[in-house]
Amino acid sequence: MGRREIINSGLLAAITLGGGAVVTALSTTATAYTPYLLSVGWIALLGGAAGLMYMLRTAPRAAINAMAPTPPREFLDPDITWDVLSKKVEGRTSLQVEALNKTYAGKWMRVSGTVYDVKRIYGDLCGVDIRLNSRSYGSVLACFGKQANQQLAALNKGDSITIVGKVERLKGGGTMGDCEIEHVGPPPEKPKPKPRRRAAASKSAG
Repeated sequence: MGRREIINSGLLAAITLGGGAVVTALSTTATAYTPYLLSVGWIALLGGAAGLMYMLRTAPRAAINAMAPTPPREFLDPDITWDVLSKKVEGRTSLQVEALNKTYAGKWMRVSGTVYDVKRIYGDLCGVDIRLNSRSYGSVLACFGKQANQQLAALNKGDSITIVGKVERLKGGGTMGDCEIEHVGPPPEKPKPKPRRRAAASKSAG
């Protein structure tokens, strides 16, 4: 248990004991000790509450985020692929794309393709430019948190990859955020060229 956790536990104990003392003093017959019990109870209750508020205000952002409940992930229908989203923005104005963004942004989806590039987005944050496994040869930029940098550094151009992420932006090729790698594999095998028919040779032989 860290130092902040120990202090928080002590403050919560002070709040609990102080509140109990105040309730006891108010709910029992008054005695010579009642004023002292009330004073000690209020001091412990208010002091513990003030200390806890200070600890929360000065807590690191990561600790506050860890205390907040994680909202459930809302996934798009599996039939809505990135190709489908890309086609929805074709030929539309910026305002129309903005309206589509409001519909799909924040929704989660799964994307598969090949690694085209791994690049730094901002500061310690990196992203993967993924070429989609489709005939459209489209792409999407998958953005990751810095905790994934070690995984991203091991990726090679051409690797097959499947990620899960949140739709952020549809225009300009598209961007996904909060991405996680589900699978990485070797580059997909290229289709073997079909053998050429030796039509001329067959005719001459005939």
